[in-house]
Amino acid sequence: MVDEPLSTLLSTCNSDGFRIRRDVNKRPAFFVSCSSGEEINCPDIVDKYNGTVKYYGDNRTSGSRLTNTKKNGNKILEKVWNSNESSHFHKLPIFFF
Repeated sequence: MVDEPLSTLLSTCNSDGFRIRRDVNKRPAFFVSCSSGEEINCPDIVDKYNGTVKYYGDNRTSGSRLTNTKKNGNKILEKVWNSNESSHFHKLPIFFF
């Protein structure tokens, strides 16, 4: 992934899964992820018509908890989705390429 431009453009780490950009207070500012489209068993699906993404996550191991990942990207997504409207997490943008 050395040639992967997202990390340079958005000032995030260059790794698999969700990349988190933090603000000056070390809180998440936004999330970035991408899909190669090469996963056969659990393909991520981008529905441009409806503006939705079906993302199977960083952990595609059968029988393993979905939030059990090395960088905790899925745990953070779970926190965003479960947050209320007044929460900092509720307002975070998620970029998916």
